Amino acid sequence: MDIVKFIGNKIKEHRTNSNYGKGMNQSELGIMIGVGPHTISKWESGKTGITTKYLFKLSKALNIEITNFLPKKIVTKDDKINDILSELEDLDEKDLIFIKEIIILKKKLNQQTGSN
Repeated sequence: MDIVKFIGNKIKEHRTNSNYGKGMNQSELGIMIGVGPHTISKWESGKTGITTKYLFKLSKALNIEITNFLPKKIVTKDDKINDILSELEDLDEKDLIFIKEIIILKKKLNQQTGSN
């Protein structure tokens, strides 16, 4: 997930749904938080990341919690590993060996093709 694009999409979503559903344009929002419409456009398109300073200003201007700009859950590599490990708990030795062999083959294939 590209977090910059995700936040940009959320900025646009909340901007266009603000003002009791009437929305506001980028210039109007920019004036409220002290930036130009081009800056708002760059944030919304994901071309430029936004600082926390302006996320706080946006949340105040749009009358929403700052967490509304963020994913509900950011999945980390550790989360994925823990999910996999919990699935493996009930497998027997034979199944675990089979899965290990698949992982080894996948690694070899990735090394040969240069991909992850």
